[in-house]
Amino acid sequence: MLSKTHVLENVLVVDDDPILRAIAERHFQKRGSHNVATANDGVQALGVLDEAQDEPGFLLCDLNMPNMDGIEFLRHLERRKFSGAIAILSGEDDSVVALAESLADAHKLNVVGKLKKPFKAEDLDALIERAKVNDATPAEKTGTVITIQDLKRAISTGQIVAYHQPKIEAGTGNFVGTEALARWLHPEWGIVPPNRFIPLAEQSGFIEQLTDAVVDAALSDVQHWTTHGLSASCSINLSAKVLTNIDFPDEIAAKVDAAGLERRQIILEITESCLLEKQAVPMEILARLRLKGFDLSVDDFGTGHSNIETLRNFPFNELKIDHSFVSVMQEDAFAAESVRSSVELAKQLGLRMVAEGVETQAVCDLIKQMGIDQIQGFFFGKPMPIESLPRWLKGYRIP
Repeated sequence: MLSKTHVLENVLVVDDDPILRAIAERHFQKRGSHNVATANDGVQALGVLDEAQDEPGFLLCDLNMPNMDGIEFLRHLERRKFSGAIAILSGEDDSVVALAESLADAHKLNVVGKLKKPFKAEDLDALIERAKVNDATPAEKTGTVITIQDLKRAISTGQIVAYHQPKIEAGTGNFVGTEALARWLHPEWGIVPPNRFIPLAEQSGFIEQLTDAVVDAALSDVQHWTTHGLSASCSINLSAKVLTNIDFPDEIAAKVDAAGLERRQIILEITESCLLEKQAVPMEILARLRLKGFDLSVDDFGTGHSNIETLRNFPFNELKIDHSFVSVMQEDAFAAESVRSSVELAKQLGLRMVAEGVETQAVCDLIKQMGIDQIQGFFFGKPMPIESLPRWLKGYRIP
């Protein structure tokens, strides 16, 4: 079901095993990559980067190499402000690989995941899909600086839209709803991905207006598919700023009612890290949202610092396991146990359980065995505009 759509023009494979390098190089070439460079250690890789006309869009990197290992190489990539996607390849212990991922994250590098040696082709494909390197816009490629004025204009002229990623009922395989994700359709730059404008909105204090725009776009889409006979829910992400607006429950209830929708159709997702402190205003807002008939989901569960306290202090009825755990659970024992523990906790508390980041059949099968309620990920479908949803539904086949 996974669509191999990303053609990587520039790739760099760094590994001291010549056979593995050859296998990886051939795999990228089969996918259409025209420039696949290889290096047998970090020192040689830095030389390749120095001579390259264009920065690789994807870098596959081993950890245990002579002369310069992968850990040190990651530090040099940070100094160079490397912006391409990075996949870590290793036969080392899971704890070492997890530490490398954490270091890369601390370096603010774009690590899309890890592969266990010997890697499987479908697992590498899943990481390539996750990288979304083809989502680069002309603005990114030319170095155009996006300003808050650009974003304000985008909101006022309706350029902010919702893309929908399908959610599947694990037990039956049936389509049950979507998650609405913000996209910016710029008349010149094309599709601007969220990592290009959401941080800007947060830093400039404009995130509440952006959230309103996404909510309006998502509700319009739900209204459209409801009038065409499709009964499905829609999850919408809320910013932390919304949880300081005491009037938000009344405002969103009025919008949903005006659109002629059932409030139970709308699931409001709040990132766990936004709720680390037990504060009166967010608690009141979330309580009133539940009283008004909205479902509440704690997003990215497992990435915060107070998981059980989050569920104890706030009235959630859905728990969403972060993709960073789900996508690697087949080869990462710690990730698999974290998911399993979360499932047990959710069952004890009577919460609906959603797993995001399902990208392969193997992970899909594991998720089903654990008794998780709903699934989403590239294995089923990528985020898509509302116009593409009917076509996806027509072609969807239960795995």
